[in-house]
Amino acid sequence: MKPKKLKYLISIVIGVTLFAYVYHTVDFSNVITLFQSAKPNYLVLSLFLFIPTTILTGYRFQLIIPSDKDVSLWDCIRLFLAACSLNLVLPSKAGDLSKVFFINQHCNTPKSLGFGLVIFERAMDLAALLFCGLIGLTFCNTQKQLLLIPIIASSLLIIILFFLSKKLLSKFIQTILSRFISDKNLNSFQESISELQDQLLATPYRTAYIATLSLLVWAMHLMQIWLFCCSIGIQVSPFQGMGLTSVAILVGLLPLTFAGLGTRDAALFFLYKPFASIDQAATIGLFCSLRYVVMGIAGVPFFGHYIINYKKNLGEQSKTEVPMTK
Repeated sequence: MKPKKLKYLISIVIGVTLFAYVYHTVDFSNVITLFQSAKPNYLVLSLFLFIPTTILTGYRFQLIIPSDKDVSLWDCIRLFLAACSLNLVLPSKAGDLSKVFFINQHCNTPKSLGFGLVIFERAMDLAALLFCGLIGLTFCNTQKQLLLIPIIASSLLIIILFFLSKKLLSKFIQTILSRFISDKNLNSFQESISELQDQLLATPYRTAYIATLSLLVWAMHLMQIWLFCCSIGIQVSPFQGMGLTSVAILVGLLPLTFAGLGTRDAALFFLYKPFASIDQAATIGLFCSLRYVVMGIAGVPFFGHYIINYKKNLGEQSKTEVPMTK
C-alpha cells in the first residue's frame, strides 16, 4: 500500500476509534429526545447564522484576492461552498486548496500565488479562532481550562510574528515545504508569499479590515454553537462557550482524522464536562459534525461545476498543444 493511502486509512481508523470510544456510553434515545425538544427560537437563530457566515467568508476571500483580478462575490461564495464539500473527506481543511486551481484558471495567475492566498486566509482564520478562544477562556473558572490560556496566547503570538517577519516566514516555508516540492516551485511560492506579505503590510487599514471580518465570522460560528447549547438546556455563558468551543475546533483541525471526526468530539466531551451531561455533550458533538455536513452538501453542486470547468479547460489546453497536421 502506498504511504499516502496508508496515512489516509490510519486517519480513518483513528477517527472511527475515537468516535466509538467517546459515544459508547451515550444513550442515543436521549440524544434524539434532546434534538426533538430543542427550544425552537434558539435553534432557528442558530441555523440562520449559516447565511451571514457564508456570505462574509466569501466576501473576505474576495478582499484577499488582488484587486486587479476580476472575481465576483458570488464566485467566492461558490468556491467556499465547493471547498466545504472536499473538507468532509480531507483532514485539516485541505479541501480549501481547491481554491488554488480556481484562481489559477479564472484569474490567470500562478498556482503559487493562489496557494499563498489560501495560506493567508487559513492563517487569518486560525488567528481569529485563537483570539476568540483566548478571550473566552478568561471567563472560564476551572483550573484545567485556565491552563489552556498560555498555550493559546503563545500560538497566537507565533502566527503574528510569522506574519510580520518575512525572514521567519521564509525560513518556516522552506523548512516545511522543501521535502514536498521542487526548489523551483519552492522559490516561486516564496516569492508569491513575500509579494503578498508586502502588499498586506503596505495597506494596514485593509489588512485590519480583513482581520476584523475574520473575527466577526468566527464569533458568529461560535455563537451558532452556543445558541444550540442554549436550545438543549446547557447553562454556559456566551464567552465560556466561545472559549470551550474554540479549543475543541482547534483540536479537530489537527491532521489526525478526516474532518476532525473523533478528535473534536473527544475535546467537546472533556471541555463541556463541568457544564453538560454526557448526552448533552454528545448532542453538541453531533451538531458540530452536522454543521460541516450541511455546508458540504450545500457545496456539492458547485464542486461539480468547478470540476466540469476544470476538465473543460484541460481539454482546451490539450487541443492548443496538439500540432496541426495536413
